[in-house]
Amino acid sequence: MTCSNCERPERVIWPPGNAPKFEIAEAGNWVSLVKCNACNAHWVSVPYEPHASFPYFVFWAESSADWKKKHDGDEGTALHEWHKGQLMAHKETLTPNDLANIEAHRRRSYGRDPYS
Repeated sequence: MTCSNCERPERVIWPPGNAPKFEIAEAGNWVSLVKCNACNAHWVSVPYEPHASFPYFVFWAESSADWKKKHDGDEGTALHEWHKGQLMAHKETLTPNDLANIEAHRRRSYGRDPYS
């Protein structure tokens, strides 16, 4: 059954603009682990420029302990790379509304987003 909040298991990415409300589970170095209050699914959030005000969320299938271990190993560098890789790998799953929100972010950031 699809979560009424985060749309798991169909949804893998939430770009800025229409993401559901999540609760912070773990905060790190410009990367956070958040969870859906409806289904408890974990998502990794990375805010992009300008002003770190454009968060992209990617589904995290591992535990919060795994996230913390990965983050603490290198202050989140590997998580940032994983996040960007997942955004690229699952770009085809985005809806037309998602793509419009990404394009709005691209215009606001002069093309500096996770897809460039």
